Amino acid sequence: MKRKQSFFMGVILLASAGIIVKLLGFVYRVALTNLPGYGDEGNGIYGAGFQVYLLLYAFCSTGFSSAISKMIAERMAVGNWRAAHKVFKVGFWLLFMTGLVCSTLFFTSAEYIANLISNPRAFFTMAALSPTIFFVSVMSALKGYFQGMQNMAPLAVSQILEQMVKTVVAIFLAYLLIPHGAEIAAAGATAGTTIGAAAGASYLWGLYYIKKRELWTNIRNFSIRKKSESILHIIKNIIKISFPISLGAIVMTAANIIDLATVMRLLEKAGMDNDTANRLYGILTGKCYVLTNFPVSITMALSTSLVPAIAWAVAKKDLKSASEKIIAAVRLTLIICLPSSVGMAILSKPILLMLFPSSSDGAYLLSASASVIVFIGLTQIMSGVLQGLGKPYIPTIGLFAGALVKLSVNYYLMPVPSINIKGAVYGTLACYIVSTLICIIGLIFNFRLNLDTRNSIIKPMIAAALMGIATYYTYFCLYDVTGSNTVAAIISILISACVFFILLFVFGALNKKDLSRISFGNNIARR
Repeated sequence: MKRKQSFFMGVILLASAGIIVKLLGFVYRVALTNLPGYGDEGNGIYGAGFQVYLLLYAFCSTGFSSAISKMIAERMAVGNWRAAHKVFKVGFWLLFMTGLVCSTLFFTSAEYIANLISNPRAFFTMAALSPTIFFVSVMSALKGYFQGMQNMAPLAVSQILEQMVKTVVAIFLAYLLIPHGAEIAAAGATAGTTIGAAAGASYLWGLYYIKKRELWTNIRNFSIRKKSESILHIIKNIIKISFPISLGAIVMTAANIIDLATVMRLLEKAGMDNDTANRLYGILTGKCYVLTNFPVSITMALSTSLVPAIAWAVAKKDLKSASEKIIAAVRLTLIICLPSSVGMAILSKPILLMLFPSSSDGAYLLSASASVIVFIGLTQIMSGVLQGLGKPYIPTIGLFAGALVKLSVNYYLMPVPSINIKGAVYGTLACYIVSTLICIIGLIFNFRLNLDTRNSIIKPMIAAALMGIATYYTYFCLYDVTGSNTVAAIISILISACVFFILLFVFGALNKKDLSRISFGNNIARR
């Protein structure tokens, strides 16, 4: 019987895949933004269609995948291979039909939705994205299966394959179609998403098919004998577990949906014309969201690994193991997100000049957006923890409360001409602060956690602040010497990262024991 991967190795695989995926995403976003005739206008059209797609993606993918992985992990923890596989089969066909229905509805209502959000040019983007819902639904069932088995390698490979195909196809079609206008080029770029999702789903299905013989051998040799669950009972459990998670994922995208529904109208209310409002929305979605989501991809990997790992530990009544994983995840989240937030705020203009030399507007907006990184990361981690503990409604409540605050802040601040688009960023920050606080309170009431506040929170914050000072002076000194923004930005980012981790060791917030938690950490710790 194949041994499941360690929790930290699973995190490393998914985090590494997440970084590669984000880097590939940068490639095609930079290529599209610098494409003559596309720029921030094309990003605005692309972003409008993509945010609606993300809402359906949250419904069809996130909750069901987590539910399937949790149910499989619980059955695997007690040696019931047969029941675990039955959960997957039922979940697969449930998601197959759900994806088919949602794809059809999205395609037939695309024109109506585009007019509803005051961006009719986004119609072609939505139509091109509609088949993606089917493929990601099928893929989420397969991801839930491998995730529940705590085998994260297939997930990592499928993510990279999906993004590689998406990047190549999106750039090719956008360049091919740009003579027909920004809206047609944006539709071509989103068609790359559909083809990429089809490639990812095909890979996971092929791998499952290859592994099926080994799976049935394990079922015959290792599965315990227990009365089989009915299909209806499994469907009810999948829906019961997935509903609050899907609802939470939908609410989590609500910050973007609120922007989609309000930004254009409120900016026009502030005195801007439709083209200017669309350009600012393009900066927000095509630059700020893309860049701030990069460090968050690592915390998403943590959250994905936490759900089955904690469910497994709780099923075996190993609360010590669950506690260690939660504490390590919180610490790692802050160690990743704090320096990312500070560094991006300070180097916002150099980063945009480096990545988007022909369209570098938006430094003030990126600097303001950087503060959101920490709270998005914490919300993701807390959501994964609470889902693993069987309390998925708590993060949903937190995100819903945050969305209401976000909506209020948007309506109050964005019509003010001196604030305008920054009001959307302030609203998002308020949303995730509220969500994080509610999740923390929920965790305190449901799990006894001895978090070392000094080493896990205070010291990383001090290290990040000192790193920020070093970042500022390093960049300007290097720029004066080299005269190159790109050279100064890249070197200052690398030096800043080194400074931050050195400070963590000096302060005692990071040590050899932390490094040895991961499978290859012992090799690093010995050096």
